[in-house]
Amino acid sequence: MRRTLIAILILTHTLLIAQQYNFINYSIEKGLAQSQVEDIIQDNKGYLWIATLGGISRFDGKEFISYSTSDGLLDNQINCITQTKDGNLWIGTLGGMIRYDGRAFYNYPLNKEHLSYNVICITEDKSGNLWLGTDGGGICKFSNSRPVPEESYIEYFNTDDGLKSDKVRALLINQEGDLIAGTRKGLSIFEQGGWHTVELNGIGTPNISDLAWGLSGSLWIGTYGKGIINYRIAQIS
Repeated sequence: MRRTLIAILILTHTLLIAQQYNFINYSIEKGLAQSQVEDIIQDNKGYLWIATLGGISRFDGKEFISYSTSDGLLDNQINCITQTKDGNLWIGTLGGMIRYDGRAFYNYPLNKEHLSYNVICITEDKSGNLWLGTDGGGICKFSNSRPVPEESYIEYFNTDDGLKSDKVRALLINQEGDLIAGTRKGLSIFEQGGWHTVELNGIGTPNISDLAWGLSGSLWIGTYGKGIINYRIAQIS
């Protein structure tokens, strides 16, 4: 009995040790631009880029280099980061977006009819166009005008054009090259030159927070208040 008890104690101790995880907290004291993190990506050189509400930080695995308006950023509120096929980083911020080509930052303010755009998400489609989701201004499309987007190349879409809501939280491109937009009032898809609402039967109009593709090709939808929704790609393509 005693040997059995000792064996159980040893096994329990071993399991507890095996379940220990080594977490490291990186904060402002270690060089992070600000403590509220909105987005993280890894670029094609292996660097981590961290979007915060106080600027953007690059992490090489050892130390941070942080950038703010004093380094030329349009605004310190950084909402999202994406890297396009040409290697440029595109950064969504309050009032527009920023491009980083590996050497310098270039600002692209977005203003239409006195509305300043808070860019929440950015994605690139198969043709190289940039799509920007905003918090209240709908969606902007840059028609393959890089590296210098001009106002004449920008298209604006909102609820008047059929978008479900002007508050857009996530953007994805499906296999056919169509744009899927997660909004505060449900899911919209841009196909054949127009916007269409994707009906989520039995769920209503969820307040969408994020979108991601699953390994099986299904769409995972994060929401505020309705948990996670799994949607088959065949239903939206």
